[in-house]
Amino acid sequence: MEIKVIQELVKEDTKIDISTIRRKREIVEARALYYKLCREYTYKSLTEIGKSVNRDHATVLWGLKHFDSWANQNVTLRSSYVNIKCKIETLKEEALNNISKEETFIDKWAKLKNANELLVNTNKELVKQLKESNTKLKSRDKFFRDNGYVIG
Repeated sequence: MEIKVIQELVKEDTKIDISTIRRKREIVEARALYYKLCREYTYKSLTEIGKSVNRDHATVLWGLKHFDSWANQNVTLRSSYVNIKCKIETLKEEALNNISKEETFIDKWAKLKNANELLVNTNKELVKQLKESNTKLKSRDKFFRDNGYVIG
């Protein structure tokens, strides 16, 4: 699935131009909808997704982080998500009828590659957080020992 197709589907459903520089709530939520759909249906990086709507990867990540809670609170946003998802699935099924088995294998490989990349990045972040926690714990243990407490 191409991101331009998803962008057009979001624009068609929400009646909002998500590439505008404005930051009204409806526009920000529509962009988050776009980010979510791009992550689910394309193999594009956060940077590529962001560039397509004049945003950076951090903005995409922020929108992805908040989308689910917004969709739980906003029935219109949730409805748009479900409607566009159905349209994409229909387009995808039509496309699959015209795709060879080799291309399907390539799509699966690319999806697994992206999932692996996401897991590796998550793992790196968790290792970083663990190191920070261990550093804080060692500092606290040193403080207690220096002040006569017994750590056992």
